[in-house]
Amino acid sequence: MPLLNDFDLLSKFDRLYFDVIFTTAYDSYAIKAIKYSALDYLLKPIGKEDLNAAIEKIRSKQNSISKAQLQMATAVNNKELPDTIALPSGDGLTFVSVAEIAYCVADGGYTRLVMAGKNELMLSKTLGDVEELLQDYNFFRIHHSTLINLKQVKKYIRSEGGDVVMRSGESLQVARARKADLLNVFNRF
Repeated sequence: MPLLNDFDLLSKFDRLYFDVIFTTAYDSYAIKAIKYSALDYLLKPIGKEDLNAAIEKIRSKQNSISKAQLQMATAVNNKELPDTIALPSGDGLTFVSVAEIAYCVADGGYTRLVMAGKNELMLSKTLGDVEELLQDYNFFRIHHSTLINLKQVKKYIRSEGGDVVMRSGESLQVARARKADLLNVFNRF
């Protein structure tokens, strides 16, 4: 390298976000390369077997999950969601247990929340806004005007689009275009 050697270049990084394979004609730099967490150290002339082995190390590392990636995935998966959410109502905020929401129905620019006990709450939010709020809570849009809590579904009845029967006994129609996606969601349970 014309201006810097390998180690000078690597020292410019606070942290290495990539793997390094050293290729050199000198074996005296091997210890220093190890300190930089070198994936491999190839001596010139580089043999075909050594090069293939280095490439295989890269491939196997790309296919494995790093400890940091695993920790990040675990943190996202174990994300604690609140059991109760605050919903804007006409006179302030109403606190609702997410598990008690059976389904939501669009009503113009408003959304009607039907609770498991058949109580209803009218929100001055669109169904799209409510869907976004509940996206991490196992809700599914079965129709352009209906969002259901999958944990409140008692039965699915096959027909053209199908119907879901909620635990309360109410039957809600599934749009034909949403049927396959809904069945795929049920197959994950």
